[in-house]
Amino acid sequence: MGFILSHVVSLLLLALLFHVSGWLVEWAVWRRQGAFWPPFVVRQALGMGVWIVIAFVLAASGLVSTGIVYGLAGLLLLAFAAAVVSGAIAPETTGWRDVGLAGWGAAIAAIAPGLLLSALFLQTLWPAVGWDANVYHLTVPRLWAEHGGFRSIPFNVYSNWPLNTELLFLVAILLRDYLLAKLVHFWFGVLTLTAVFWIVRRYVGPLYGFFAAALVLCNQVVLAEFRVAYVDLAFAFFFFVAFLLLQDALEKDRLQTRELAAAGVVAGLAAGVKLTGLVAVLCLAVLLSLEWHRRKPTTGTLPRALMILLLPSLVVLSAWLAKSWIFTGNPVYPFLYGAFGGPSWNLELGEMLREWQRGIGMGRGLVDYLLLPFRVILMGGRSYDRFEGQIHVLWLAWIPLSLWMARRSDLTRRCLWISGLYFAFWSLTSQQMRFLIAVLPFLATAAALSVAELLSRLERKAGRVLGESLVAIAVVLIVAQSGGRFMLGGWKLAGDYLEEGSTVREAAVHPVYRFIDEGLPAEARLLMVNTNHGFFCHREYLADSFFEASQTRELVEGCRTKPEVAKLLQSQGLTHVLIDARNRGIQYSKVFLDFLDEPDPLAEQIYLSEDGRFTILELR
Repeated sequence: MGFILSHVVSLLLLALLFHVSGWLVEWAVWRRQGAFWPPFVVRQALGMGVWIVIAFVLAASGLVSTGIVYGLAGLLLLAFAAAVVSGAIAPETTGWRDVGLAGWGAAIAAIAPGLLLSALFLQTLWPAVGWDANVYHLTVPRLWAEHGGFRSIPFNVYSNWPLNTELLFLVAILLRDYLLAKLVHFWFGVLTLTAVFWIVRRYVGPLYGFFAAALVLCNQVVLAEFRVAYVDLAFAFFFFVAFLLLQDALEKDRLQTRELAAAGVVAGLAAGVKLTGLVAVLCLAVLLSLEWHRRKPTTGTLPRALMILLLPSLVVLSAWLAKSWIFTGNPVYPFLYGAFGGPSWNLELGEMLREWQRGIGMGRGLVDYLLLPFRVILMGGRSYDRFEGQIHVLWLAWIPLSLWMARRSDLTRRCLWISGLYFAFWSLTSQQMRFLIAVLPFLATAAALSVAELLSRLERKAGRVLGESLVAIAVVLIVAQSGGRFMLGGWKLAGDYLEEGSTVREAAVHPVYRFIDEGLPAEARLLMVNTNHGFFCHREYLADSFFEASQTRELVEGCRTKPEVAKLLQSQGLTHVLIDARNRGIQYSKVFLDFLDEPDPLAEQIYLSEDGRFTILELR
């Protein structure tokens, strides 16, 4: 029980730290009466922005340490307490009363998502690390923490991309451990559901707010993301909250600079989450342009409004581009290699990467694009040719209903505009389902508003009551159908935690990493073959960023004999080779494969895992 409760408390304290930090920013920068709407999610977003800036500055200065992070956290909490005592900040609960459950239907609709989120929390606590988290989402911030700040990570292309969320993972690792970092991404999911609930509740009531949250939660790709330290829920959260602030500005008689600036700041946080984060900002800018021409405000100009919205994103991106330039000589590494160059890359690898990305999905022909919306909903699956994920089939009903009702609601129309713009861009890039998570809050909001509008047309009160009862039942059924196996898995893990406590971590770490930590010298440097999972490897290493564009294959491609292979590896400072027996489809040269199979006398096998999966060679 202590293992579970300690992480619950840690997450709540971290959320409190974000909230206090966001509250201070709101008070110090905007100084307006009352709070931005909705206050809780906006303050969480602003507070996360504070810690992203703090972590970036510390990492850039080489000052990352647990003591400094704890010290800064204490200073912020003391500053907040002093502001409250002095009366400069008056704590209030505006927005919390909006959670009120008006009627038994809303109460029932709240229970099912709550149970599912509890189970997902327990699954997030499982100490295993997801694939991409093992490659960079958690591995890169771990390396920053161990080395006091930003550092060059050879071969790791991802480490040079915008990594706002990973900076928050860094803070969590310093404050406690990587499990708290996993819970940060879980918290992003909870906050996204909260933001969706709040906007729908504001317009049509809490029952439909829970319905909208359930429409986001019921997608398999979302349920899978809750449990891992990825960034897609973080991106969805910042994107949607920026939209909420823009929506709030558009609802007023005049477009206020401070509202647009707040939307721009949160949009900037979204832009720094991933390499394609700027797309979210562009979607918001297009929406602002469309609404500007529709509303024709009497104050300001469109170029000025767009600059206020876009400037924070440009600042955030410029910081990450500058970091990439310093470490690789290429601000957009590894892209535009022909113009800027960059280490451990070439034009051939760039072309292989582009072909792999374009190969995800079901084709790029005209017919494929016309069928894409239906295929995404009906034919999603676990392989790249099926978008590597699934969303709920009922979107075939919710989206047409929203399109039909859009003419009656500005908010619905704006949500659909954002969704359509983002989907169009997504279709031109890597068609991975998890990259579509960002539009689900918009679609869920539009769907819930449309269902509420449809039921409001019922003339008799009894009919409306029956309709609302069906909505509550629908929430329970949708959540149970989509998340039933996740609930069972979560409660099963609860028994393991109660019985084994923190010792469950041992089950998540393959013995090969314990051998590396205990059996290899501190100065050892490994080449990883057929694996790029480095989170639990506490030695320097080289590993492919992408198996489909293998840097390892390129490294050894020119070798003609096994002695040449050994000499090349040693010239890279490598002392050992870690081999995963699983075939990743990499077309290594025959001489390299011969070296791995029969290394003697150039190298010695010093480890073979009991399951036969991992081998370690020591170069002589």
